[in-house]
Amino acid sequence: MSQRPFSRQGFASLGYAQYDVDATTVIRPFSDSPTNGVDMPSEPKPVEIHMRSTVDLRMRSDGTGPTSSLGMPILANEYFIFDGDRSNLRFCAATTAGKVDIEYYG
Repeated sequence: MSQRPFSRQGFASLGYAQYDVDATTVIRPFSDSPTNGVDMPSEPKPVEIHMRSTVDLRMRSDGTGPTSSLGMPILANEYFIFDGDRSNLRFCAATTAGKVDIEYYG
């Protein structure tokens, strides 16, 4: 299992969220409310998103929804750090249903 990366210096936690994911539902953290935790911060300042999932994911950051076979693969139990345009972030499960844990830093 990989170690949790540390956020860049000067960034503080802005909250935690957990989403239920499956292979047919595209999650948009910028606009979808989480199953548990807080909504993604809407401040215009940069936000670094740390993600970890119980299942393999597919992710796209161009505003288009991924499918179970299309999009950047993120393996289960691996950390993924995203600091691009958060309004375009989309993800779904690659196979079976599971959970995605997200922590926001800014």
